[in-house]
Amino acid sequence: MSSSSSGPQPERKPTGCKWGCVLIFCVFCVIIGAVAWGAISTYQGAYQMTSPGPHTFDPIAQEDAQPVKDKLQQAQEELAKGNSPEIHLTADELNAWFLGSPSNRELADHVRFRIEADWLVAEVSVPLAFMGQLPLVPGFRDRYFNGKLAARLSVDHGLLKVDNFDLVGNGNRLPWLTTGQSYRQSMSDAINKGLKDGVPEDKALIDAIQSIQIANNEIIVKFGR
Repeated sequence: MSSSSSGPQPERKPTGCKWGCVLIFCVFCVIIGAVAWGAISTYQGAYQMTSPGPHTFDPIAQEDAQPVKDKLQQAQEELAKGNSPEIHLTADELNAWFLGSPSNRELADHVRFRIEADWLVAEVSVPLAFMGQLPLVPGFRDRYFNGKLAARLSVDHGLLKVDNFDLVGNGNRLPWLTTGQSYRQSMSDAINKGLKDGVPEDKALIDAIQSIQIANNEIIVKFGR
């Protein structure tokens, strides 16, 4: 019989996930879900969205991360004074802030954000080793999803909303994925839940988002009460 006593357990570090981790995780879930769903309903179409090798991304400009932190801190201070602050982010700042943080650096080989017209675009390269193998058909496990996910976002009653989205892999798309209201709603729910559960220290700022838009190659977020 083993002893019922044990020594003091080491203190665990907090596991809260910052905004970048949450949103990148949502992007991966959407892409993985799309390919998995496509593999069931239209296997050939899903296979054509994949590639035999990964895509390589340019290095991230780490110096762009601190300006984002400064903007968020200033927004929190202005909000506490009863003002309605507004922050502007470039795609480079978004990449440096999200992917340069210690919790997200391992994702830097797989994701880059950019702005295209009024769309926020995530270019991705995801290994599909997790996919199951169906008998007598080509498999996904040694292939990659090299593509892009593009979304138009808005705010509705304090919650982020995915108004439109597009998913392209290897120059191909499954049209039903980009037109389903239920899929867009699932994406919106996942992003909002992830933000509020994953960053309690920033909950006041998240709850205060009034609008989000993309203009002049920038993401513009306005806060207020």
